[in-house]
Amino acid sequence: MKPSFFKILLPLAGILLLSWSFWASSGWLELCAGLALFLFGMQCLEEGLRQLAGSTLEQLLARSTATPFKGLMFGVSGTMLLQSSTLVSLLTIAFISTGLIKLAGGIAILFGANLGSTTGIWLLALAGQNVSLSPLALPLLAIALQPAFAAQAAQPAKPGSAAVVAYTASTITTADGVQLYYKDWGPKDGPVVTFSHGWPLNADSWESQMLFLAEQGYRVVAHDRRGHGRSSQPWDGNDMDHYADDLAAVITALDLRDVTLVGFSTGGGEVARYIGRHGTGRVKKAVLVGAVTPFMLETEDNPDGAPLELFDGFRAAARANRAQQYLDIASGPFFGFNRPGATVNAGLVQNFYVQGMQAGHKNTDDSIAAFSATDFRPDLAKFDVPTLVIHGADDQIVPPAMSAQLVPRHVAQAEVILYPGAPHGITDTHKDRLNQDLLAFLRR
Repeated sequence: MKPSFFKILLPLAGILLLSWSFWASSGWLELCAGLALFLFGMQCLEEGLRQLAGSTLEQLLARSTATPFKGLMFGVSGTMLLQSSTLVSLLTIAFISTGLIKLAGGIAILFGANLGSTTGIWLLALAGQNVSLSPLALPLLAIALQPAFAAQAAQPAKPGSAAVVAYTASTITTADGVQLYYKDWGPKDGPVVTFSHGWPLNADSWESQMLFLAEQGYRVVAHDRRGHGRSSQPWDGNDMDHYADDLAAVITALDLRDVTLVGFSTGGGEVARYIGRHGTGRVKKAVLVGAVTPFMLETEDNPDGAPLELFDGFRAAARANRAQQYLDIASGPFFGFNRPGATVNAGLVQNFYVQGMQAGHKNTDDSIAAFSATDFRPDLAKFDVPTLVIHGADDQIVPPAMSAQLVPRHVAQAEVILYPGAPHGITDTHKDRLNQDLLAFLRR
């Protein structure tokens, strides 16, 4: 017989045998039906929880399981409320599988669930009451499944959603259909560092730091921002809210924990907005390198910023001839090649140019408004993790007087390091010192 015959016959035989077993035993039929409903319920629950990853629920669970004692009490109180240690255990498994809590926190909850089992019924019995929650089981199940269906129906993304609909070894697709390219280097069990690039570059701009830290045992992840590099070039969504949500989507898709967020220039704003929108539940530390934080634009309450006319001229030059603009920036102020006695490095200029021309014209144009006119001061106020600020003292693109030196006003745990005479592009011009400073900060 041909192998294809068996491929058809064996499944058919299995279906017939299963059907006969249902007819022969009503108990077996009920068992399988119950198992199917259970698995369907778990699938709905898990999907709903995945949609909530990165939200307030994740932050609440992180705080509730921050220590073994907190996890234990969470399990006790949850069981007292739900009156089912089994339900609490199943929810805990779903929390762990979706990455909302860590394994250690889940174990503490399970211990607490066993301690708190049927506590409420004991209290009712002491009061002389005879109460059974069994009749409420089915209505409670129906109510519990509603968030999963609602989350599924609301999946089309808008700012604030970090949902991921698909990911491969090198890309993820966000809920609003944007494909993001990412690199994931180093040991998968190493401490995690993410890198957010500047305008108009891509993840390649971090290669010196990523290679160095990966060889030191760190897991390093960097993505091309939407509209840049190898990622999609959507017409809309080129703003800091979407940039932050895209970073959250990468972190969620790869289930990254205890992350050190590193951002350069516009990427520093992306890191700030991520913490502002998604909190520090998954964040251990933050690093701002030549960052556009706290606020680049001159306003009445931000006199240290640059006038709007400067950025308008910047956009006009890009629209006139962005290819020439990228060459002028790279061969001039970005790397400090316009300073007296400086020698232009053609390789660095061409690398900047190539990365810039990979980005979409509309995307980079919108990004200028995003990094110049976005006020990151409210975001910085939400920083509650150790933060390192590194900046070139001779940065002509983002002068430290309007950026790095102001960050400590908003971030209590901020440490500022200025590189004497260094330009904006210190990831290349001062990569050896930067690598060592990053490593020292990570090892603290």
